[in-house]
Amino acid sequence: MNIMELCILITISILLQGFCLTTSSSSVAEHLGLIDFPEDNNINCTTFDNSSCSLCLPGHFSNQEVKDCYCCGTLSNSKQKGCCEKQCEVCEAGTYQPNIGQTKCLNCSEGTATNVTGSANCSDCTPGYYANQKGLHECLACDPGTFTNATSTVTCINCPKGHEQPASGKTSCILCDKGHYADTEKTKHCMECHAGSYSNETGSEHCTLCGLGFFQNETGQTDCNPCDLGHSSIKQGSETCDECTPGFYANTTASKTCLPCFYGYYSDEYATINCTSCSSGYYQNELGMAKCEPCRIGSYCNVSGCQSCSGCGPGYEANEIHATNCTKCSKGYHKSSTSTNLCAVCHQGWYQDKTGQTSCIQCPQGYFCPCPFCVPEPCPSNANCPAGSVQPSYCKSTWYSNEEKGCVPTAQFYIIVCTCSVAMAIIIAVSITVYLRKRRRSGQYEPLLGRSGQNPVYAGL
Repeated sequence: MNIMELCILITISILLQGFCLTTSSSSVAEHLGLIDFPEDNNINCTTFDNSSCSLCLPGHFSNQEVKDCYCCGTLSNSKQKGCCEKQCEVCEAGTYQPNIGQTKCLNCSEGTATNVTGSANCSDCTPGYYANQKGLHECLACDPGTFTNATSTVTCINCPKGHEQPASGKTSCILCDKGHYADTEKTKHCMECHAGSYSNETGSEHCTLCGLGFFQNETGQTDCNPCDLGHSSIKQGSETCDECTPGFYANTTASKTCLPCFYGYYSDEYATINCTSCSSGYYQNELGMAKCEPCRIGSYCNVSGCQSCSGCGPGYEANEIHATNCTKCSKGYHKSSTSTNLCAVCHQGWYQDKTGQTSCIQCPQGYFCPCPFCVPEPCPSNANCPAGSVQPSYCKSTWYSNEEKGCVPTAQFYIIVCTCSVAMAIIIAVSITVYLRKRRRSGQYEPLLGRSGQNPVYAGL
C-alpha cells in the first residue's frame, strides 16, 4: 500500500466515523460490503460510549472478542461491527485484509505470502520460490533439483533428465557437463560417467559405452582411448585392453581382437605387435601358435616361414632334425624317390661305391663284395664267386673242383662212389647166402615133432 492509498483510506475513515453512530451509516456500510455480523457474545455494552468509534482500516480488523470493538456495533443506534473505539487490531504476518471495517483477516492464498503485520494484501512468490499452503509468512525456496520460473507458484518443477540444480531457490536447471549424466528427474548433482563409458555432449541422460577396440579407465570422461599396439578389446564398456596372448598379435591401434599368427609364423610373448617367421629348419602348419616345430628327420626347410618341411629327392636324405638342406646318400646306401625316408643300405651281395645314388649294383659273377660300399673284388682262382657273392666260396673236399656253377664232383669221386656201391652189394649178397645155409644145416638134427592127439610126423630130408 502506497502513501496515496493510505491517505485516501484515512480520509474515508474520518468521513465514515459518524457512520458507526447511526443506523443509516450502518446501512451504507452494509451496502458497501464492509461489515461482518458475528453472533452476539456476553459482553455488557450498557454504559459504553460509542461516540469515538471509527472504522478499521485495511490491514486491520475489529476484534469482536474485545469490548472496545464489539460494543461499537451493539448499541441501539448502530449495527456497524467493523469499528473500534480505541484501536483496531493489526493483521498478523501471513494474513491480510484489503477492505475497511472488517472483523477478521484473511490467510494469504497459495502462491502468495507476507512476512509483515498489518498487510492490506499478500505478495506473489517470486521465481524460484513457492507457497504450497495458505497463510505462509514467506515463500519457500525451491529445493535443490527443482525450479520455478514463474510468479505465484504453488509447487516447483523437477529438473528434467540430463539436468541438475545443486542450489535452492533457482529459476532454471543446469545442463549436465560433458562427461556427466543424469538419468532421473530432480537431480541435485549430475553423476560422472563410469569407467568404460563417456559423454561428449552436455545434457546427457546416460553415458555411452566405449566401443570395441577402445577403453576408458577413468570416470567423467568425454571420450574413450584406443587400445595400444599388441592389445585389443573384444567387448563394449572396457576399462582396460587385454594383451595379446602368445600366438596372437595386433599391429594396429584400436584392435577389436588379436589376430592369430599365420602359417609359418609364431609369437612366444604377450602383447605382440607382429609375429616372427619360423627359422629355416623349422615349420608351423597351424594358426595362432607360440612356437615353431623342427623339421623331422628325413625332411628339411631351407627358407624362413615354412608352413611344412619337404622330403629329400632321390639319392638325398636329411639325417638330423631341423635340417636346412639335404645331403647325398653315403656310399653303400641308396634312395630311389623323393620322400621323407632315409637312405637305405645296400643288401648283401650288392654295392654302391658312389654317393647320392638312387640304387645299388649287384656284385657280378666272378667277383665278391665284402661290404655295401666296397668295389667288387676278383674271385680267387681256387674259389667260386657267383653273382651277389659277399665272399669267395671254396670247395672243402679234394673230390670237388671249382667251376662257374660252384663246387662240381670230380671223376675220382664218381669212381669211388661206384666202387663202394659194388662192394656194398657183394657184402650184402654174401651175408644173405651164409644166413640161409645156416638155416638148412640146423634143420637136420631136429627131433620128431607131433601134436597132441595126432600121429607123429617125421621131419628130415
